[in-house]
Amino acid sequence: MQLIIDAKNNTHKVKGKTVPSTPRDGNLAAISLAEIPDANVIYREANKNAIQHNKFIVYLPKPANQPTQVWTGSVNITESGIFGQTNVGHWIRNEDVAGQYKKYWDLLKGDPGAKDDDPAAKKKLDKRII
Repeated sequence: MQLIIDAKNNTHKVKGKTVPSTPRDGNLAAISLAEIPDANVIYREANKNAIQHNKFIVYLPKPANQPTQVWTGSVNITESGIFGQTNVGHWIRNEDVAGQYKKYWDLLKGDPGAKDDDPAAKKKLDKRII
């Protein structure tokens, strides 16, 4: 099992008070509570001003380890998302669709996007602002 989480540190001040980093702080607390080994977690930290809102699970049965199914939908996989919101989940049992989601997962695990210390990304951003 591997899990990709939004782990951007976007803590900031509002009226002199520090506002927690969301959803990072909740994600880290849930991982700790569930005792998920650090080796199983991929931390997305790029694009700190954008919420990583991807919600899907790709099933790769052993021994083939090829994607055969995917679960996706609008459900935020949090206590309030599951028990307090109206959402939709889809269980898709199609190898082609599952394969496309696996390719997307592989892209996300590389943490694409601009990072705070990325001068090339800052230069591109500065050009768009001008």
